[in-house]
Amino acid sequence: MAYPMVGFPTAVSAADGTAYSIAGVDAASGGPSAVLRWTGTAWVDPKVPLPPSSSVTAVDVRAEDDVWLAGTTSATGTSVTGLVMHFDGTSWKTVGTPLNG
Repeated sequence: MAYPMVGFPTAVSAADGTAYSIAGVDAASGGPSAVLRWTGTAWVDPKVPLPPSSSVTAVDVRAEDDVWLAGTTSATGTSVTGLVMHFDGTSWKTVGTPLNG
């Protein structure tokens, strides 16, 4: 399967015929992340509304309408906080963590 040139794939998760992958320009430094969804024939951008300066390091697909992403964000440029996002089949939402409310 061809993989878009968005960096090296660092994680893949699949369930219920749905698959997502994350890729970073530099996985060791947690560099910029790309989130991709498998359509059955190609990897596409699912348009995840990531905050600025985010790095996604984990993906978990539990079902087509239950997809989780985790990583970090540094929206202010001075501090790093945890980032958790959930897709409910309709939209992506940021989920509060102990460090980001």
